[in-house]
Amino acid sequence: MLLVIYLLWKMFVDGWLFKSILFFAGWFGLFIGLHVMGVDATAFTLGDGTTISWAAVIPTIICMLCLLCTKTSS
Repeated sequence: MLLVIYLLWKMFVDGWLFKSILFFAGWFGLFIGLHVMGVDATAFTLGDGTTISWAAVIPTIICMLCLLCTKTSS
């Protein structure tokens, strides 16, 4: 339990707690919003026939760029 408390405190102090919450909530929010708007065209088709829609690609790119652009202590 002490390890969990320490990890949560460390994530809180370093800002990763909020970044992770915003990353996942933002990704799902953008995905659902794009899916509701009808952005379901195929962006990529993988080798085994699995398709990935634009509704999944766009939030992934936006969230990754947001994580890259946030200020860190190091």
